[in-house]
Amino acid sequence: MINGQMTLVAPLGLDRDFLLKSHLLQVLDNAHDFLTTSEIAKQIPQFSIDVIQQTCRMLKEDLHVFFPEPACEFIISKRSGIRLIRRNVTLKQLINHYAQQDLSFILIQKLFLHREIVSIDFYEEHHISESTLRRKVRSINATINNYDIHITFAQKIKLTGSEFAIRSFYFSFLFLLYRQLSSLPLLDEQGFFESRSLKILDYLETSLTLREFDIFALVYYTYEQGVYAGIPLQLSEKEKYLFQQFHFPPKPPFLNNWSLIEWQFFLLFLYSSELLHYNFKVSLKDSAFNEVLDDSTNWVHAFQQTFHPLTVRQQQAVFHSISKYITLSHFVFMRDEIFFLFRIVNYSHLEQAAPNYYKRFLVFWKTFCQKSPHLDTNLFRLKSFTLMTYFSPLVAPLAPVTIAIYSEFAGFLSKYLSDRLTIHFQAFYQLTFVDSFLDADLIISTTPLHPDELLGTPAIIVEPTLNIADLLLIQDKIQVIVNERTE
Repeated sequence: MINGQMTLVAPLGLDRDFLLKSHLLQVLDNAHDFLTTSEIAKQIPQFSIDVIQQTCRMLKEDLHVFFPEPACEFIISKRSGIRLIRRNVTLKQLINHYAQQDLSFILIQKLFLHREIVSIDFYEEHHISESTLRRKVRSINATINNYDIHITFAQKIKLTGSEFAIRSFYFSFLFLLYRQLSSLPLLDEQGFFESRSLKILDYLETSLTLREFDIFALVYYTYEQGVYAGIPLQLSEKEKYLFQQFHFPPKPPFLNNWSLIEWQFFLLFLYSSELLHYNFKVSLKDSAFNEVLDDSTNWVHAFQQTFHPLTVRQQQAVFHSISKYITLSHFVFMRDEIFFLFRIVNYSHLEQAAPNYYKRFLVFWKTFCQKSPHLDTNLFRLKSFTLMTYFSPLVAPLAPVTIAIYSEFAGFLSKYLSDRLTIHFQAFYQLTFVDSFLDADLIISTTPLHPDELLGTPAIIVEPTLNIADLLLIQDKIQVIVNERTE
């Protein structure tokens, strides 16, 4: 967002219609009150007022189908303007629906699964011309070429490139949309992938919750599909060097269709992505990543200049966080156009809620990037911010409320969410955050949870960005909890 305006980018060849709907939902979900179409157009100046009005009418119909009132209301008033009111639902289901209708999404999904498809079959099935399909392939290549992946177009459309990059990108693509295995549409043999995932976890002597297991199973599904494609996983010299920096557990005998490299690849991705709070018996060798020392030293120096001194243990946490980030970047270096689609953190909200803290963060970030410019990315900026909230949290002692947070990005986002809530409610409540749902007064989740895990605790579903609608809903729910104690 620049000067209050949203910058529309079209990664992966996604249609502007999809991007407009997604951005309109974001603008309206962050509004405190009604917005006129002129006010909306100022935030999304790439589209005319007529297009915005027409798209809003379409959104109103779609929201009514996906989220009947009172869960969601989309009000269009000639006098007041347009307003979206969302109650305890996340808009991701609708955004996923739009993405799945997009021709780019359909083509990418087919190619990652089958690696090649017959050209004439595809454009006849989807009632498009060959020239339209060629343009779509070119627009997708404009994004995926950045990841050493390419689509060729002849009698067959083929996905080519590094198998290392293809498998990594495919998981990022699926996680971007679905977050967990159970959300994949029309999945054949889901029971097989779940049972095999359980067998792997048992071998690794690791126990996960239901929600963690769903994420783990999605990673396994992605990598099993890569093995099934039958293309050997061959490492470059740079990738071989990366693997040599770690200790791995032996490959289990029941994965007889996997090579040793595929097993280590699977584990290293889990380890470095920090989607789950486990190392899966992967450990960094003592002699590894000497080059990370310079970056971690730069990070610590910038932090201590801006905030306060760090303990030895905290400095070690910075080193391991940076080493995992650099490891992950060997798999898929998430460029900003892909990161943009995640919409994880809304920095403008933070700037409004804690302006002094946010200014210090900007000073820290500028100082650090001057020393380590290769880490000046949106993803590492987010990792750095979540680290900062560990080391320098903001606390407000008022009415006590205990909250458990669950996010699909739990490995690096939960602490940010807790500090975001602490900052926003610092004048009203003393918030304490716990891992156990049983010990919590309220569960706040960015995705629907399995009913068996709630343990009778009330739960609220929010967006990862914690939009205005989410904060209002949370405030209402917390106040109910506080009022019940005083009655």
